[in-house]
Amino acid sequence: MYLSDGKCVVVEFDDTDQPIGEEQGVLAGFCGILATDCSLFPIHFNNWPDLPKSYFNGCFDRIIKPRFCFKTTELNARAYVYSSIRKKWSSGRQRLWYEFNDPLKTKAWIMDNVPSGIPRDEWTSYVSYRFNEKTMEMSKRNVEIRKKQTIAHTGGSKPNSRRRAEMMAESGQNPGRAQLYLATHKKEDGSLMKQQEKYVQVMQLADPFHLWA
Repeated sequence: MYLSDGKCVVVEFDDTDQPIGEEQGVLAGFCGILATDCSLFPIHFNNWPDLPKSYFNGCFDRIIKPRFCFKTTELNARAYVYSSIRKKWSSGRQRLWYEFNDPLKTKAWIMDNVPSGIPRDEWTSYVSYRFNEKTMEMSKRNVEIRKKQTIAHTGGSKPNSRRRAEMMAESGQNPGRAQLYLATHKKEDGSLMKQQEKYVQVMQLADPFHLWA
C-alpha cells in the first residue's frame, strides 16, 4: 500500500468532501480487506451499529492513518472510511451467507460448516442471527424489493465522486445528476431503456442548466 519511496498514498478530495482519483480505488480496496478481517470487525454482531466504535477508531488510527494521507480534514476522512468499511462489512457477511447457506441443510449442519478464517463462535452466532424469524422476514422483503428494481446500474464499483471528477476533467464542466445517471445506466451500445428515458426526462426538468449529451 506504500509508494515506492516509502511515502503514504495521497488521497485527494473534491468540493463535496468525497475522495477522487485512482487513489480512491486503492483506499476503497484496502477498506474492503479490513472490513472482512474478523480480528478487526467480528461478524457475530447483529448490525454494524452494535460494534463498539473503538473497533473502527483503533483500525483507523493504527492501520489507515499510517498508510494514507488525506487531502481533507480528518473528520471527513474518518467519515468516508467509516462508511466504506460499514458497507463492505455488511456486504461481506451477505456473501458469506450466500456461499455457505444451504436451504436443504439444517441449522446445526450450517453452524458446523465453519468458513475458513472465521472463528467458530462468531460463525455460530451469525448463523443464529440469520435463522432468527425477524431476520428471515427482513431478508424475504429485501429479495422482493430487489426484484422490483428494473433499471440496471452499469457503472461498476467506481463512485460518482470519482466519475464526476473525470467527467469534469474531460469537459471542463461540472456534470449534473442526470449526466451522471446517463453515464452509469447505458446499455453496451450506449442507448437507454424506455424506463431510463422517462427518468432522464424528469431529471432534465429538475436540472435544466446543465448540458446534455
